[in-house]
Amino acid sequence: MCGSEEVLAYWRRLLTPLPQEIPLPRDRPHAPAAGPERRTRVLSHVPDAPDSVLLAAFLTLLHRYSGATDLTVGHDGLPLRVSLEHAPSFRELESRVEQARRDAETHRVPLDLLAGELLPGPDGEAAFFGTAFATAARPADGLPDRVDLLLEAGEGSVRATYATALFDGAAVERVLGHYRTLLADAVARPEAPVGSLALMDEDEYRRVVLDWNATGHGVPAATWPELFAEQVRSRPGAVALVFGTRS
Repeated sequence: MCGSEEVLAYWRRLLTPLPQEIPLPRDRPHAPAAGPERRTRVLSHVPDAPDSVLLAAFLTLLHRYSGATDLTVGHDGLPLRVSLEHAPSFRELESRVEQARRDAETHRVPLDLLAGELLPGPDGEAAFFGTAFATAARPADGLPDRVDLLLEAGEGSVRATYATALFDGAAVERVLGHYRTLLADAVARPEAPVGSLALMDEDEYRRVVLDWNATGHGVPAATWPELFAEQVRSRPGAVALVFGTRS
C-alpha cells in the first residue's frame, strides 16, 4: 500500500478526465429519477475461466456494443479503467486487465473516500461507473446501489442484476447470451482481435443475418418490352397508356 497522498494522486491521474458513460443496449434512456428496483437473470453453461479472462470478456462485450475504447467498470470495490485502443488481441486485453487490477490493488482505497476526495457530493460514487463486474473471488461488495448493470460470472454461470427502469428482461437475456458466446470464442481463440470475436450463437446468427435478410424474389427472365408485348397479345382491348384526357 502506498502513502495516502500517493494513492490519491494515482486515482486523480487515472480518473482525469472523468470516465464517460458507457452506452448500453438500454430499452429506456437513463434518467436521474430512475427508480431503484433491481431484478436478476441467470444464464448457465458458461465456460469456466480465470477471473482476468472473465473480466476481459465483459470489457470486450461493452466495447463491441458501444465502440468505446476507454472503458471504466466497477470491480472489486474500485473503478477499473482499461484501454482497448489499437485493436488488441484478446490475450493482450487480458494482460491490460491484469495490469489495471494490480495497479488498483496497490492503490486501494475505500470507494466512498475516493469519491469524497475527487467528487464531493451525494452522487460522487455513481459518477465513476454505471456498470460493474464481479466474480466469486472478487464479489460485488462495496459497489454503489445505483449501478445500472452488474454481471457476476464464474462456476459455469453468469448472473445479471439490472435496473428495471432502464432494461427489460429480454434485453438483459441477450446481453447474457452474447457474453457466453463471446467468452467461449475468446477461450478458444485468445490471439484473435477483440473485434472479431463472435457475439451471436448459431441460432441468433441464422435469424439475424440470414432469415431477416432473406429478401430475394424471383425476377422474370423476359425483358420489359417482351413483357409489354405479351400483355398486348393477351389483352388487346385494354388501355395501354393514359395522358390527360387521351388514352
